Amino acid sequence: LVTSSSTDDGAGNRSSTFSISSKANIESIDAPDTLNIDENTDLQISASVVPASSPQALTYVSSNPSLVTVSGSGMMHAVGAAGNSCNVTVFSLVNPQIYKNIVVTVI
Repeated sequence: LVTSSSTDDGAGNRSSTFSISSKANIESIDAPDTLNIDENTDLQISASVVPASSPQALTYVSSNPSLVTVSGSGMMHAVGAAGNSCNVTVFSLVNPQIYKNIVVTVI
């Protein structure tokens, strides 16, 4: 994470400060490998960042929104027909390289 700030002394002299810090020590995302959801129902995904002391900011993306929609807070809604599956991926907002795929099946 890189942050910067600039100041101007009013005489046209500017100074900048840069700060570089590593991404939080996120090891993984704890979430189920698979979930079943009934047709036309809602289900909240339970997921958390490991270790628990890391920022818990997560977002969720469905690989097939015509089957299962998912909100940014992990509330799924089955809009497609039973017997079909898709992936819902849970991403860390602090480090998007850390994610977990969940196979979601509409039943």
